[in-house]
Amino acid sequence: MLSLKRLIRKSRGKRRNQIKHARRRFKDRFDISLNDNQYKQLINRIKKGKATFVRRQSNRVSLWDIDFEGHLIRVVYDKKTSVIVTALYPDGNPLETLGERSSLDS
Repeated sequence: MLSLKRLIRKSRGKRRNQIKHARRRFKDRFDISLNDNQYKQLINRIKKGKATFVRRQSNRVSLWDIDFEGHLIRVVYDKKTSVIVTALYPDGNPLETLGERSSLDS
């Protein structure tokens, strides 16, 4: 099995950018800094069906819910590049996820 660093180096362009983007979103949205091992574990959970399938967005992109370090995180997985593309809030609204009401609801 290739290490994540070799995987990134080997596949220039789209795949590398998807991995970088996903790691940035985990940090921005959940304050989680994923190391190589954790990132690969999340991908393996999806591949082995240990994550909860939400829906298919296209022929190659699907949404999955993964419980990670006490957070329910919705991730976008690209089947063609075999990587997590981004991390989303499970309900789509960051204010509700953080326990606050959206100003639009008032």
